[in-house]
Amino acid sequence: STYKTSGSVNLVATSGATFYLTGVQLEVGSAATPFERRQYGQELALCQRYYNRDVLVAVGGGATPTVTNRTFYCSVNWPVAMRAAPTMTLISTLASSNMNAGAWVNLTTSRGRFSATNSVANDCALEAQYSADIEL
Repeated sequence: STYKTSGSVNLVATSGATFYLTGVQLEVGSAATPFERRQYGQELALCQRYYNRDVLVAVGGGATPTVTNRTFYCSVNWPVAMRAAPTMTLISTLASSNMNAGAWVNLTTSRGRFSATNSVANDCALEAQYSADIEL
């Protein structure tokens, strides 16, 4: 038997169709366990152990860096401790003023450090978007 409304659409035959599913719990084996409900914050923290995307800012202001090729560091603390040291990707440079693209150094499960060098003396800044990713 087929039960449907008169205005139903065949999802399989419709290009670009979207199907939303919620409130499902997959089980290993044949025995079902009680449905596990988690708070949004708890679920978010569990996800952030594997992935984080944010913006960093490295600044060397004023006339202080009077020489070029001085290294500036920007520390980034993850919202929660990651499962392992992540793979870092610099997604895009949002703004750069006399600063060369840098590299990630000293990665741990709880923080990372980004280093960049200035290309000219005076007013150095770098604002960039990054992602921290742990492959499953």
